[in-house]
Amino acid sequence: GSPSDFDKQYALDTRLFWQFLEDTQASELEKLKRTSPHDWQRKILERFDRIIKRHGVLRLLKKGLDVDDAFLTLMYPAPLASSSE
Repeated sequence: GSPSDFDKQYALDTRLFWQFLEDTQASELEKLKRTSPHDWQRKILERFDRIIKRHGVLRLLKKGLDVDDAFLTLMYPAPLASSSE
């Protein structure tokens, strides 16, 4: 990513983050965009930050992120090598 995409407050490459969410969970994002059309991104980032500060990054990645009526999955485990046979 580009240095200009990095948000220091949240320690996050926001361009890649929004792209990941759009690519993997567009329907969940649409829920937020409908209910909060002007501040849906801020809501996600504030909730993201609050969970990291309270519970840590690992819990956020494992449990995902609830924002209003949307649920965002932030980690998809890689398939096991043995499952491809």
